Amino acid sequence: MSAPDLRALINGFQVSRAIHVAVQLGLADRLADRPQTPAALAPLVDADPDALGRLMRALAAVGLFHEGEDGRFAPTPLGSGLCHGRAGSQAAWAGLVGGPE
Repeated sequence: MSAPDLRALINGFQVSRAIHVAVQLGLADRLADRPQTPAALAPLVDADPDALGRLMRALAAVGLFHEGEDGRFAPTPLGSGLCHGRAGSQAAWAGLVGGPE
């Protein structure tokens, strides 16, 4: 196992928590048909635009969202698995796993 592999294991909870928050906010659902900037999306999900941007960039770093050159985010094929109601959706599980319970 390499140092980056070990770091990924250590940071696993942070990634799970970020995914949980994204599911709670419905980010993949809201971005599925129309990529948006964090500033445009923030009022729709009652979030701070800067904090939302940090969350979305973190999720982009692990391959769940893609940030376009225009600053708009869209779910990747992997991130689309967080959309509610889609075949194979993992949204419900992600909503449980990363929660504070």
